[in-house]
Amino acid sequence: MKINGKVIEQAPPEIIVIPRQSGDVVFEAHPILDYSNFDAHAPMPKPPEVRRPGDDAPAANPDDPKYRESMNDWAAKKTDWMVITSLKSPGGLVWDTVKVDDPESWKNYKTELAASGFSEYEINRIMDTVFRACGLSTGLIEQATKNFLASQAEAAREAAKKAQG
Repeated sequence: MKINGKVIEQAPPEIIVIPRQSGDVVFEAHPILDYSNFDAHAPMPKPPEVRRPGDDAPAANPDDPKYRESMNDWAAKKTDWMVITSLKSPGGLVWDTVKVDDPESWKNYKTELAASGFSEYEINRIMDTVFRACGLSTGLIEQATKNFLASQAEAAREAAKKAQG
C-alpha cells in the first residue's frame, strides 16, 4: 500500500528508560499489528440470548450483568496482553509468573514490575509507552492531525502567493 507515492512503514518502537543507580532499565514497546494470538487465547464473550414477547427469534441481551462483567474481564485481559506482548528489553525480558499462553497470568505483569522495584508512577509510564506504541494515544493522533492541517494551510498560502505573483 502507498499513500501519496510513499510506502507505509511500521511505526518504530517507543523507548522508555527508567533510571537506576545500578544502570538504567530500558524497555522497548513495539506496535502490535496482529491480535490473532490474543483472540485465540481469549475470545470475545458473546451476550446471552433472550426471547422477547412477540419476537420469533432470540435476541442478544448485551445488558445482562454477567455478560457485562465478562466483557470488562475480557477488556482487562486484552490490555494486559497488549502490555506483555508489546514490551521487550534490549537485554531480554523474562517474566517469572506471566505465561503468554495463560490468560489468567497476564495480569501478573504489574505485580512483577512492582516486586522488581518499579513504582506505581513508573509502571503507569511503562503502560503509557505501550499505548503510544500501539497507536492508542489520542494526544499524538490529534497533534499529527494539527500538524497535517497546518502544513495543508501553509501549502495553500504558498499556492495563493504563486498564483498572485
